[in-house]
Amino acid sequence: QVRRFDADKGFGFITGPDKQDYFVHQSVVKGRAILVAGDRIQFRPGSDSQGRKRAISAEILNAGGNHGS
Repeated sequence: QVRRFDADKGFGFITGPDKQDYFVHQSVVKGRAILVAGDRIQFRPGSDSQGRKRAISAEILNAGGNHGS
């Protein structure tokens, strides 16, 4: 699930099934690049060169956040 996402900066954080936070950049999101807090997503976990957790790819399962009209 998307915990928070800053559309202006193009990145945010998602909570994985392991209850850990993962960094996510809009460039790895399939379909719609803008995530909203509350969206349910499926993602492939990985890590960067410094060992920090990040999403390697992500796909929105259903929009749970406030996407507007």
